[in-house]
Amino acid sequence: MNAPALLAQAQQLIRQKQPTAALEAFTRLTTHFPRYAEGWFQRSGFEVGRALGLTAIASARQALAVEPARALYRAHLAQVQFNYGLWGDALETLAPLRPLDPSTIEPRIANSVGSVLSLAGLEHEAQPWFDSASARALDSPTYAFNQAQGLLYTGDVEGSRAALAALTGRFPDFAKAHWALSSIRSGAADPQRPDTLYAALQRAQSPVDEVMYCYALFNTLDALDRTDDAFQELEHGMRLQRTRLNYDGEDTRALRGITAAVSADMPSIDDMPMATDGVCPIFVLGLPRSGTTLVERILGNHPDVATGGEMTCFSAALREQWKAEVVNPMLTSSPLQSLATPVSHARLAARYRELTAFKSDGRKFLSDKYPFNFMLVPWIVHAFPDARIVHLRRDPVDTCFGNLKQLFSGQYGACYSQQDMAAYYDAYRDMMARWDALYPARVHHVDYVDLVTDPERSAADLLAQCGLPAVADAWRIENNPRTVATASSAQVRQPINRKGLDAWRRYAEQLRPLANHFGAS
Repeated sequence: MNAPALLAQAQQLIRQKQPTAALEAFTRLTTHFPRYAEGWFQRSGFEVGRALGLTAIASARQALAVEPARALYRAHLAQVQFNYGLWGDALETLAPLRPLDPSTIEPRIANSVGSVLSLAGLEHEAQPWFDSASARALDSPTYAFNQAQGLLYTGDVEGSRAALAALTGRFPDFAKAHWALSSIRSGAADPQRPDTLYAALQRAQSPVDEVMYCYALFNTLDALDRTDDAFQELEHGMRLQRTRLNYDGEDTRALRGITAAVSADMPSIDDMPMATDGVCPIFVLGLPRSGTTLVERILGNHPDVATGGEMTCFSAALREQWKAEVVNPMLTSSPLQSLATPVSHARLAARYRELTAFKSDGRKFLSDKYPFNFMLVPWIVHAFPDARIVHLRRDPVDTCFGNLKQLFSGQYGACYSQQDMAAYYDAYRDMMARWDALYPARVHHVDYVDLVTDPERSAADLLAQCGLPAVADAWRIENNPRTVATASSAQVRQPINRKGLDAWRRYAEQLRPLANHFGAS
C-alpha cells in the first residue's frame, strides 16, 4: 500500500471514530514513508485533536523538515508550539514568514500567522495579516472576527465595535461576534439588541452557540438595567456550559491535591549552574478578574519594565521537563504524580527566559500576568530566587461574580455555577496561604480595594516592593499606550475607578448563595 492510500485509511478510521486504530495507521504511514510530509502533517493534526501536545509538535517538525518551504506546515507548527506555551519557539518557526507581504500567502495561512502573532502580544504586527486574510476571504466570518478583535487589542475600541456590528449584519448567526460585540460597552445600550439575540438563540445550531448567545444576552440586558432578565440568561448559559464540559469539581480537587503535595523542598536535579543575571521576571497572579491587568498596566508605565501579558511559558517549560502531553497551562490537567518528579530549576529558568526573550525589549524587568501562575509559586521561587511575585486579592464575592459572568475557555470549568466557584475560591485561597507559610515574605499581596481607592499610593508601594525606582503618575493607566489582549482590554484603557467595588450587590438577591458562603451581607 502506498503513502496516500495509508493516509486515506487513517482518515477513514478518524471518521469512524476509531482513534486507537487511526493512531496505529498513522504510525505505520510515517514509519514506512518518513519522507512523506503530508503524512506527518496530518498525523500532527490528529494528535492535536487528541491533546497530545509534545507529540503533535514532534510530528509537525518532521513535516516541516521534509518540506521547509511549505508555508502551511510552518504556520501549523508555530500554532501547535504556541498552544502548548512555547511562545519563543513559535516565533522562531514563523521567522521566515514574518517579513513577507501577507497578500502573497493564502488566506488561511495568513490568518494562522496573524493568530500566533496576536496571541503572543504582537498585535500591531498581526493586524496586516488579519486584514489581508479577511479582505481575500469574504465568506469567512472567523477571519473577519479576528480582524475586529485585533482592532480592540491595539486600542481602537470604536473601530472594533463597528467591525463586529458589521460582521453580525453579514453573518447574523455567527454567535462569537454577537458575544464579543456585547462585551464592548459603547454609548447608550440599544434596546432592540435583545430581540435580535433572542431570535438568534432560537436558531442556534450547537450548544457552543447557545452558550455564547446566553452570555451576550446577559451583557446586553445588564447594560439596559434589566437585571432580572439578565441573570436568568446568565444562569441559562452557565448551566449549558457546565453540562457541555461535564464538570464535576475536578479543578477544585486538583488545587487541593497540589496544595497538599508540595513541600518546601522541591525535588530538584542540579545539572547546570543557576544563572545570576538576565531579565528579572515580575509574576502578577491571582484569580481572573481580580485586577492583574490593572497592575500590569501600572508596571508598564515604568521605563524599566517590559510587559509580557498573559504568557503561559513558565507552565510550558515545567510541563516540557515533565514530558507532559497536556496542552492546558493550568496544572489542574496534569497528573498529580508529576509534582514529585524532579526538575532542574536552572534549566527551567533558562528555558523560560528563552521562550520569553522576544518580550524583554532590552529592559531589566519583564512582567508576566498569567493569573493561574498562582499554582506555580513553588517552582517560580526555586527557579527565580530574585523574581518579584505580586498577588492580587479582591473581595471574594466580587471576584467570583466577575468569573461567573465572563465566558472563559473550557479549560476553566469551575466558573459555571455559584457553588463550584465558591469551592474553587476557597481552594485557591488555601493554596495561597500555604505558599505564604512555605515561602514567607516572597509574595507581595496587593488588595484591589486599595488599588482603586488610593491608586497613587498603591502604585508607589507596588513599584517599591518590586525594587523599581519611583515614577510619577505610574498609576495613570490611561496614559499607557501598550496593547492589551485580555477580557478587560477596553476597561483598562480608562482611568482607574471604583466601579468594580461591590459590583455584585447589583445582583445581591440572585447571588445570595455566593454571598452566604462568604458571609457577605
